[in-house]
Amino acid sequence: MEGTGEASFVALIAALISLVWKQILYMYTIRIAKRTNSKGLIATAYDHLADVYASIAAVAGIGLGLIGEHYNIPYLSYGDPVAGIIVSALVLRLAYHMGQEAFDVLMERAVSQEKINEYAVLILSVPEVKRIDRLRGREHGHYILVDIRISIPGELTIQQGHDISRQIKKAIMDKHADVGEVMTHINPWYDEEEKEQEGPKG
Repeated sequence: MEGTGEASFVALIAALISLVWKQILYMYTIRIAKRTNSKGLIATAYDHLADVYASIAAVAGIGLGLIGEHYNIPYLSYGDPVAGIIVSALVLRLAYHMGQEAFDVLMERAVSQEKINEYAVLILSVPEVKRIDRLRGREHGHYILVDIRISIPGELTIQQGHDISRQIKKAIMDKHADVGEVMTHINPWYDEEEKEQEGPKG
C-alpha cells in the first residue's frame, strides 16, 4: 500500500506540472491567435485547453484518491471516474464550439453590426461620399472582406473616383488590421435640382 501511495503522489506531481504547462501554452497561443486572427492557432489553443481540462481531471482524481486512501474514505476513490466524466462533457462542448466556428468560416459569416457601423463612420468621413448604398462585411478565412457601394458626385472624373476608393480602403484597413480586402463600387450622385432638370430629358 505504501508503494501505491508513493506512485500516486508522483502521478499527482506530474499532473500538476502538466496542468501548469498546458495552461501557459494555452494563454500564450490564444494571445498570438487573437492578435494575428489565425484560425489555425485558435484551434491549437483550444487543443491545449482540452489538455488543461484533462490535467484538471487527473489532479482532481488522483488528489481525491490520495485523500481517501489516507483518511480511509472509500467513496473518494470514485473521484477519478467522476472527474473524467465531467471533463469529457467539457471537451465535447469545446469540440462543438470549434466545429461551429469552422462552419461559420466556411460559410463566410457576416461580421457584427458594430463593426459595420465603424466602417460606415470611416467611409462617411471622406467628404466626397454623399451616400452609402450598401455596406457588407464577411469573414473570409483569416481576414475580413468588406464590400461597399457608395454614391459620389457624378461630375467627378474616373481618376477622382479611383482616388476616393483608395482613400476609403486605406481608412478602413488602417483602423482595422483584420480587414484584408475592401471592394468599392461607385455610383454617380446628383443633387435634387439636377435630378429635376434631367428628369424630362429621360
